[in-house]
Amino acid sequence: MESSRYMTGPHGVLVNRAINRKDIYETHIGVPAGMIGNPRTAVYGAYHHISVCDGLTGVLKKIEEYGFEIVNIVGPICEDCDRLTDKPRKLAIIVHSEEYGDFIITHDVGAYSIAMPGNYNMWTRLAAYVLMMDGSLKKIQHAETIEILLDRTKGL
Repeated sequence: MESSRYMTGPHGVLVNRAINRKDIYETHIGVPAGMIGNPRTAVYGAYHHISVCDGLTGVLKKIEEYGFEIVNIVGPICEDCDRLTDKPRKLAIIVHSEEYGDFIITHDVGAYSIAMPGNYNMWTRLAAYVLMMDGSLKKIQHAETIEILLDRTKGL
């Protein structure tokens, strides 16, 4: 048994906004943080449940009310493995827009979204928050900037 996965896995989500769409061979919904936000699917094909929330209201979209489509959820790096879905998924119809696109929720990412991401192709790591018992959010990791990333290489 992988004890750390058992304890932390079910207690985290990765929240993305659907920012673009490409319909070629299959339907691909683009999000800002694919394997950079959760590399488990890219590394070893891990399955994560995906939910879709309305980008304006935050309400969970149900297939019965919104209809469905078969899609891949993919990140911004032009690599075949940059995806959050192990295979095309049946999800509620997704609206995409950089400002108002639907939220794509990747479940059960636990500490993996903090511990596993790297800076592949110079992508910066994301901010991380903890949902406190009183319902507030506490930032536990700041989002990296490109300046922070470049500072690491000074003097090499």
